[in-house]
Amino acid sequence: MNKIKIIERVCNAIYDDNLDQASQTLVDEYPFEYMENSRPGVSKKKALRILWRDKFTDRYTGQQLLFPPVLAVISYNLPAEFPSHNNWKFSETHQAYWDLCPMIDHVIPVVQGGNNCDDNLVTTSPITNARKSQFTPEQAGLNLMDPTELNDWDGMLPWFMDYVRKYPEFLDKNVPGVSVKSWYSAAQSAS
Repeated sequence: MNKIKIIERVCNAIYDDNLDQASQTLVDEYPFEYMENSRPGVSKKKALRILWRDKFTDRYTGQQLLFPPVLAVISYNLPAEFPSHNNWKFSETHQAYWDLCPMIDHVIPVVQGGNNCDDNLVTTSPITNARKSQFTPEQAGLNLMDPTELNDWDGMLPWFMDYVRKYPEFLDKNVPGVSVKSWYSAAQSAS
């Protein structure tokens, strides 16, 4: 299907005041497909299981990533040098959140029929996830690495757990953009 040619025919039909033909061309050749905009959520516990499986490494780029609360510790202690924002606004959040914070991606996007089974979930960074968007890896020009190809890396999760043992009051701190307590709970239940 040559999408440009279809749109060109639709535009020409509109230009000629033939909306019926334009409509029929779209319906027949490039129909709108309603896709539910809700994505199934992934619990922190399940996300942590995927992060461990993937060795805290972006499966598309090989970039090692950090357990999210590690970044929160830095932001809490050095807020001017390492700011964070609830919505990770670029102008108010340190670039490390986009580069090094792991997130879970659907290899086959939900809008293309993907699901929440472990085989369809991988670790990636927000920057890579933004690049991939609602495409499959192939459509986005990305290669999916096998977890067995990845180097062992713990995302500094053990360091964070040691930090909390030393500074338990940190769990009561609010760090914008990172749900420290829920990540901590997931880490506790995983150990």
